[in-house]
Amino acid sequence: MPEIRTTVIFDMMTRDHQDALTAALDEYLNKDVEKIWPAAQGAACLDAELNVLPLERIGAPPGASGAEVFVVYYSDTKTAGAKGIKPSLPLTVKIGVPKSIGREFSSVQAWRTMGDELARHFAIPVHQYVHGAEHAVLIAPFKSGRIERFVNPDRPGKYRLELNDLWKLLESMPRDEGSQEFEDISNVINIVLRRMNAIHTGELALPLRDKVTYCGALWKYLRGTHLCNDSQAPRAAIPRRLFGTAQRINVFGHEWTNPAQIVDKLIDTKRPFETSLGQIHGDLHPKNIVLDETNTPSVIDFGWARERAPIVIDYILLDINVRSMTLPSQVDEKSILGLSKFLDPNQDAASLPSSVRQHARIIKKIWCKLQKHKVVKNWEEEYLGPLFVIAYGLLVHLDNARNQAALIATVLAAGDYLGRWIETGEN
Repeated sequence: MPEIRTTVIFDMMTRDHQDALTAALDEYLNKDVEKIWPAAQGAACLDAELNVLPLERIGAPPGASGAEVFVVYYSDTKTAGAKGIKPSLPLTVKIGVPKSIGREFSSVQAWRTMGDELARHFAIPVHQYVHGAEHAVLIAPFKSGRIERFVNPDRPGKYRLELNDLWKLLESMPRDEGSQEFEDISNVINIVLRRMNAIHTGELALPLRDKVTYCGALWKYLRGTHLCNDSQAPRAAIPRRLFGTAQRINVFGHEWTNPAQIVDKLIDTKRPFETSLGQIHGDLHPKNIVLDETNTPSVIDFGWARERAPIVIDYILLDINVRSMTLPSQVDEKSILGLSKFLDPNQDAASLPSSVRQHARIIKKIWCKLQKHKVVKNWEEEYLGPLFVIAYGLLVHLDNARNQAALIATVLAAGDYLGRWIETGEN
């Protein structure tokens, strides 16, 4: 192992987090330098810069989990230029409280047993470091060298890491049919869901169909919105403030079943449903799908991973983000409502306004993968019910939605659909 003298280049990080990160990386570098920085092998001594960048600075908006996520990499400051030592592979680093970091590290234990070919597409946490009573660090290397792209911006020996993500692709998707951006997004989603299907259906544990309740399986995704008040958790009270207590409400010039009433029916009654259970990522949204220069995806951030949960959750999170969280803010109300009611696999995306037609086609592709992988047997019960609950919970992050009206409309339309379905079943 070469001697490495490191200068740390921090960007927007508190001193406590600097100390925790430095200690964690020193420990990990001594353990796995040949995996992190293969180009450094053979060097007797290196003067290295450790570059630390908040993840949102290289593509993704800030997360809402409370933990901070960074991407870090090492670069040699002396051997500059084309003949110099290439920078290390990038690492994702999450800094949070020891309890949550420890829980995440334990939850992905099974993921660390997957085969190398599949594992190289997931930034799976491999090292945990506890720094005092308040901070812990989780380190997850990118297994594929293709994920990084280093360029010399100003002078030899200096590097900048550039990563894209699915969120940015969706934000820039044009309305034109057959555009390259649309094809890129479709391809990324196909690849990710194909790899996730390997996880769901036996790479780590065999799936099974069983009965669960909406309350038990999806409680975490309600994000505290059920049975709360303004004084206890102001953000969690957003849905109740939006929709009030009336059974029927008028929003966007239309009458809807109050979504809060539907949540009560699904959660308070502990309504059961049968679904496919397996290992899930649990937070498969576009911010957590990172792309290299060829748009080859890698999945990061396993804070919501679960060993036995409804597989459909991973599909639904992509669906909701396409139809609301990443929808352009300038989309008109008629188009928003049209997309929010796009809830049936038999619906034709071509019937929707041009401003949301491409988004509907992407959603259709997610559904096609869902059907190909034979995840869902009862559409309303297994897909629309969880989609509604998860979208309702996401209202606590309404200010992070690119199109707030679209997220509200999604909750209203799914709740109204389920209200009719529940009423029909009860009669």
